Amino acid sequence: MIAFTVAGFTGGLVDEEGSKELLTEQGYTDIVIGNYDWWGCGENDWWQTEFKAISPSGQEVTGTVCKGLWKKKTIRFN
Repeated sequence: MIAFTVAGFTGGLVDEEGSKELLTEQGYTDIVIGNYDWWGCGENDWWQTEFKAISPSGQEVTGTVCKGLWKKKTIRFN
């Protein structure tokens, strides 16, 4: 029951569309969106969306797109 509640809660805090939009604008391709990333962003970031993509230079990268209520989206790399 608790796992279901946690999964339901964090599922709403993954911004798949916004993350793909930001990564595409920055030149990333073959974007694969993952789950909520518990430890990928700062304490003021509510949306924490894992991703894997190909960078503009052709390398595979992984990271998290972070977004807070009062701040714009940022990309953090692993």
